[in-house]
Amino acid sequence: MDTEKTMQYILEQQAKFWAGMEEMRARQEEMRAQQAALHQRQAATDDRLDRVPIIVQELIEIQKRAEQRMDALAQAQQRADERMDALIAVVNGLVAGQIAGGLRTAYLAANLLPGWQYAGNDQEKQIPKDLRGSAAR
Repeated sequence: MDTEKTMQYILEQQAKFWAGMEEMRARQEEMRAQQAALHQRQAATDDRLDRVPIIVQELIEIQKRAEQRMDALAQAQQRADERMDALIAVVNGLVAGQIAGGLRTAYLAANLLPGWQYAGNDQEKQIPKDLRGSAAR
């Protein structure tokens, strides 16, 4: 009966061995599937990494164009500032001439036209008292 026990033992061992082999095959299939998925992810990552230098170069070009536009805007702003300064100078000159001309006109009218009265304003203070004439007092 030792032979039967030995045979039983061998059969149990073979059954365990084949069960272990089936389990190992199943795990091996899982690992192959995982490896295939990892390979696909790696390929996608490689594709993205291959595009990085191209994208960086495009960004450099975009930055250069933006800097050129900023330089052009700065130059245009400088020209606009210069034109504005010139316009302000012209307007200031015209206003100063009108004020001075208006005060001279008021002075002449007060002294040359009988009965003319200068209504007066803050500009009147700029006429020297001795030049204002009797009508503007």
